[in-house]
Amino acid sequence: MKMKNVSNLKLLLVVALCASVVGCKRSSSSGNVDSATGWKINDKKGGFQYNTNFKEQETPPGTTFIEGGTFTMGRV
Repeated sequence: MKMKNVSNLKLLLVVALCASVVGCKRSSSSGNVDSATGWKINDKKGGFQYNTNFKEQETPPGTTFIEGGTFTMGRV
């Protein structure tokens, strides 16, 4: 019975080691690639554009800006 437990423990350790090696993040050679999608940032041939010159949203007349707020029209 004790030998079976030792074998199961060794197997569990090997599986955990393999999972941790496979699950490790590989370093990207380029810092200009999105880690989630793999797309190039600000690439002329596609990908997506990242706006670095973003300014805050202007508040429309007659309203008050509430950060993170949502607008619901009609009954809630």
